[in-house]
Amino acid sequence: MRQLILVCMPLLLFSCKATKDAQNQALVNQQKVEQAETELTGMKSQVETMYQKNQNLQDNKIQLEKMNQQLMSENEAMQQKLLANQEQLSQVTTEMKASSDDYGVWFRVQIGAFGTNKINADIETTDELSIEDQESLQKISLGRFRDYEDAKALQKHLMEIGIIDAWVVSYKDGQRVAVDSVIETTN
Repeated sequence: MRQLILVCMPLLLFSCKATKDAQNQALVNQQKVEQAETELTGMKSQVETMYQKNQNLQDNKIQLEKMNQQLMSENEAMQQKLLANQEQLSQVTTEMKASSDDYGVWFRVQIGAFGTNKINADIETTDELSIEDQESLQKISLGRFRDYEDAKALQKHLMEIGIIDAWVVSYKDGQRVAVDSVIETTN
């Protein structure tokens, strides 16, 4: 028996040591499992947070796409309005240039230049009669033509009815200029 005790005792001690090692290993494994579960819970929380952020970004994307579509529609409408306004401005500018002495070349037929017996400056005139004071002379002209030949026709008619000193004068962009200088540019 003593032998049996001697043989069993190391086995028992070895078995107890193995059991203690196993218990320690089990404890370490339990701690690892708990740590892994904690990390898993944290990761699940992170996944949920990421999912929520992704959902928010998707919602924002949809809203931004709607806003972008609306802004593009507004931009298109504004571009069409701008084009319409530019066309209208161009038309008005063309009409203004056609009716204003300040743009382009004009011809008139001057019938006199007077230093005395001047017409009162308060009298309003039309496009057909022009009274301009220049170099102490009052110059009176008739008509307003874009075409030189039309002005020449009026000059000829005025000379036939007795205004023998009638002559054609020209204006470029509102300034009186020599007729020869503008006839070359209009032909």
